[in-house]
Amino acid sequence: MRAKDFKFCLGGHGANQAVALNNLKVNNLLMGKVGNDFAGDHILSVFKKI
Repeated sequence: MRAKDFKFCLGGHGANQAVALNNLKVNNLLMGKVGNDFAGDHILSVFKKI
């Protein structure tokens, strides 16, 4: 079976809170572990832009 479309969304409770705090200029730290693959690279590149 082949997919007709692919959608990759980031977020989650912890990530949303960290971004909100960052927008309020509150120092915060988000810790996590990502894999050594496309998804991990994509997640890190998005968070580095924030």
